[in-house]
Amino acid sequence: MLLMLIAGCAGMPVEPDPTDPTVEPPTAPAPQPAAPTRFTCENAAEALSRPSWSVYACAALPGVTGLYAMTLESPEGAREGRLVPVGADGLVVSDTGMAAAGAWMREQGLLDNPAALTLQGLTNALEAFGGWPEPFDMQARDFDVPDVGASSFTADPFRLTLYMMRDHRTDGGPEVYIRAALEQDDAGKLVWRPAQLDGGGWTEGPVMPAE
Repeated sequence: MLLMLIAGCAGMPVEPDPTDPTVEPPTAPAPQPAAPTRFTCENAAEALSRPSWSVYACAALPGVTGLYAMTLESPEGAREGRLVPVGADGLVVSDTGMAAAGAWMREQGLLDNPAALTLQGLTNALEAFGGWPEPFDMQARDFDVPDVGASSFTADPFRLTLYMMRDHRTDGGPEVYIRAALEQDDAGKLVWRPAQLDGGGWTEGPVMPAE
């Protein structure tokens, strides 16, 4: 009988002795990270990782889908405004720069329906990503100088054209103006085509990929 009991116990698992210092305690499973919050104007503070802040103002911008202008307010009353690009998955896009702006426009399907875009909408998107070709900025949107050009957008063909003055001459010579055009190349990829006007006509610069 004793032999049968011993044989039966031999096949049973042995529980570790919790008082044995050589036995490591069981480890709890690692907590899973919380799913990111999809952006809406109601939960914008949480989606932007500012859960203790409140939404002071928020609105979708016209002329381009997936872009919001919003202002958050801290518990102390400080306010912070920004443009927020949202991806096709509803999440805030945190990448910045020229390539990020181009990729977001592609993902949002903006190039599939360019007739719905506007000069204001596209330049707002560039501002949100910091996606300007240097040294352009938001002021280039309003450029309109006779015999030089005016910033504009056309849907067919897709072309965003920006102008700005690069150098204001004080020696009596002509001002130097620059231009940058966002368009699709022969492969359908977004590129910037820069140029400079220095009195002898426009001189094209090297093409810059935009996505």
